[in-house]
Amino acid sequence: MQAQEPVLLTTCAAVRALSESQAARGLPVHVKAVVTLVPSDAPGRLTVDDGTGIWVAAPPSSEAETSVGQARVGDVVEIEGHTHEGRFAPTITIARLRIVGRAKLPPARRLARKSAGAQPTAPLPGPPTAQPQSGRFTPQHLESPGDAP
Repeated sequence: MQAQEPVLLTTCAAVRALSESQAARGLPVHVKAVVTLVPSDAPGRLTVDDGTGIWVAAPPSSEAETSVGQARVGDVVEIEGHTHEGRFAPTITIARLRIVGRAKLPPARRLARKSAGAQPTAPLPGPPTAQPQSGRFTPQHLESPGDAP
């Protein structure tokens, strides 16, 4: 009996839905998404969103890291790689990144104003009692209400 090939994950939501142990297995990924953040303090890393945001990273000194360095916010990218357990939520390790176009940023998900004892709300995966600092919202494209009336 042959071993079953792992299923190819084709959305950021499918990767984020994995448990830590599932993501640590390095499952194959091929997603197309919009770059939403290129942090200047984290070379080789960026966030992308195809309806759900996710961190992606290239191994240091790799061809993929060079490609990531060329990506800009608003670029549409195709990413081939594998899952990684991440620090707060599953991530994607990039084997290959290709810029295929430009697009508007996806709409930000609005967090509701938190009243006494209430939890912030947004249509995101994770336990309903999670606080924003728990990592549940990492790296979602969010809008938070201000304190001004």
